[in-house]
Amino acid sequence: VRLVSMANPHIGAIAYSVIPENYSGEIRLTSMLDGAATYGDGLRQTDVTDRARADDYIALEVRTRQSGITIAEAAWHQFVSRDGESEARVRLIEPEGAIGLEYSFAVELGRCYTLEKVVGLDTSLRESHPAASAIAHAVGAPDFARLEREHVSAWRAYWVDADIRIAGDRFVQTMARFFVFQLLQAASLHNVSMGLSASIPAKTMSGPGYNGHVFWDTEIYMLPFFSQQYREVASQLSI
Repeated sequence: VRLVSMANPHIGAIAYSVIPENYSGEIRLTSMLDGAATYGDGLRQTDVTDRARADDYIALEVRTRQSGITIAEAAWHQFVSRDGESEARVRLIEPEGAIGLEYSFAVELGRCYTLEKVVGLDTSLRESHPAASAIAHAVGAPDFARLEREHVSAWRAYWVDADIRIAGDRFVQTMARFFVFQLLQAASLHNVSMGLSASIPAKTMSGPGYNGHVFWDTEIYMLPFFSQQYREVASQLSI
């Protein structure tokens, strides 16, 4: 299970579970923070400026080559076995442009083993020390179960406002909700609370296509929805 929190715009998390069905022995799970970003032709967009590991987190900081924006990530991990007896050996990994942890542990047939990862994120657009802020968000976050409950609760409030119900056609109903979901992932009330005066790039943040460039998509396709449902968000998108 993974999520990008709709309750806290600085948090993403994943809970990765393994239940061996035909195997008992050792398993290795690798968790990475990868700061490498390239254009389609392979030209690098970022340079790593710092990497760090402490007892309870790893952190990575990069700077964009063109705009000079610093982006920081930090990850807090928790390894959990259902029986509470298994322990993992942890090894630091530092490939170029990244930092990670490798977890090695013994498993038994039919038992559940889970690695929880909570990532904090911040940038120099908002913080003078984005790495310290990202670390504070990751280390200070609750466990995955609570993050998931908060995320679900935030989405429930949005659906009360913006759900579209269509009778008689389940496919059209699903697509309508999918479109609303995509719009609210691209811009939410956090745009207002964080004072973001930015438009939505083509393909939003779902991939490298268009390199984040903004065209007329926002005004033609997206603003009508936000103007109807969230006027305060619409005003931030049009600044």
